[in-house]
Amino acid sequence: MKIDRQSVCYWHEEKGRWVAEAGEYQIYVGMFSVDIHAEKVMEVVETFELDA
Repeated sequence: MKIDRQSVCYWHEEKGRWVAEAGEYQIYVGMFSVDIHAEKVMEVVETFELDA
């Protein structure tokens, strides 16, 4: 599974840009929250920012 950089970001209102914070994130794949077919841990190695 490939996830692009912007997909792990959130909009930081004060900075006016997209931010992804370093850490481990659990990814779940399924049709509904009660119908999970796969899961994976993804790591963002270092915090980064993207322009709007």
